[in-house]
Amino acid sequence: MMNTFKGAIMSALLVLSAIFLFVSCATPPERIEESEYVWPLPPEKPRVRYVKSLWGEEDVRKSAPSDFIVGKDPSTDLFKPYGLATDYSGRIFVTDTVRRVVFVFDELMGDLKFLGLHDLPLGVPADVVVDQKERVFVSDAGRDRIVVFDLDDRILNQFGQGVLDNPAGMAIDEGRQRLYVVSTHTHSVEVFSLEGKHLFRFGGHGAGPGQFNYPMDIAVGPTGDLYVVDSANFRVQIFTSEGDYVREFGTLGTGPGQFSRPKGIAVDQAGRIFVTDASFNNFQIFNDMGQLLLFVGTGGVTGPGEFSLPADIEVDGQGRIYVADQLNRRVQVFEMIRDK
Repeated sequence: MMNTFKGAIMSALLVLSAIFLFVSCATPPERIEESEYVWPLPPEKPRVRYVKSLWGEEDVRKSAPSDFIVGKDPSTDLFKPYGLATDYSGRIFVTDTVRRVVFVFDELMGDLKFLGLHDLPLGVPADVVVDQKERVFVSDAGRDRIVVFDLDDRILNQFGQGVLDNPAGMAIDEGRQRLYVVSTHTHSVEVFSLEGKHLFRFGGHGAGPGQFNYPMDIAVGPTGDLYVVDSANFRVQIFTSEGDYVREFGTLGTGPGQFSRPKGIAVDQAGRIFVTDASFNNFQIFNDMGQLLLFVGTGGVTGPGEFSLPADIEVDGQGRIYVADQLNRRVQVFEMIRDK
């Protein structure tokens, strides 16, 4: 009975978010950049600093000649960003579920390119991860598959059909050469080799330890443990690399450290756990045992740290934090402030 009730809650939330998206797709918000926003506020010691936002082409091509000759091309701006990844060269990969492509921001080279410009487009590109060979894996929730691209937009592989149902979050374990994929509608995590061979699965529908109710995202921690956002059970579950249950944290509620609609997850090299919540319009930072350290953000449309339906979150090796701010059509970038 409880699972049925939670499932009904999730269905209602999905309908409401779809209505909200329809109403909010008019004029994009004005771009506002501020120099110094930190969390927590003084007199407490700041731990997180806002850096900038990425909206589209002009954020990497500041003086593109086409802007002055023919005007700005609106298709080069994000419309509904969802999944995020970074690679070893500093590129930022962003899936756009409306544009149905992957934006590749290369700030070092001053370049923006797209993956997925094919006759048979991506259905609903949900998440994106990149391996050390610069292969780009995209979970296509619209076609229940994983598509692998190179950086020149060539399709290298496709797999997962018949196994995945509404694939969402993904994570790569380079040491084990594995790709972990959250299959939302089968309430499971499906494990593949990086060449596309299905290895095993774990999970199943339920509320007990090791079970899921609409899982949304997954991350690999520094020791190889797996962190899964169990969205409609309002918790994060931790597993070994083989899918054995370890522990969990989180409950339904509106207080700090609780969840209402958890979406994305990332784990940094220090073991800190970052979780976005689409209802709270923020992300929360926990230590490796699930104790709340800090939360960042509030609802809003223009300012630094203001979110509207945040989705995926990514932390790179430099301590920069990337958050897909869906309905504000941007990626917000923050950084951890290191002790001097």
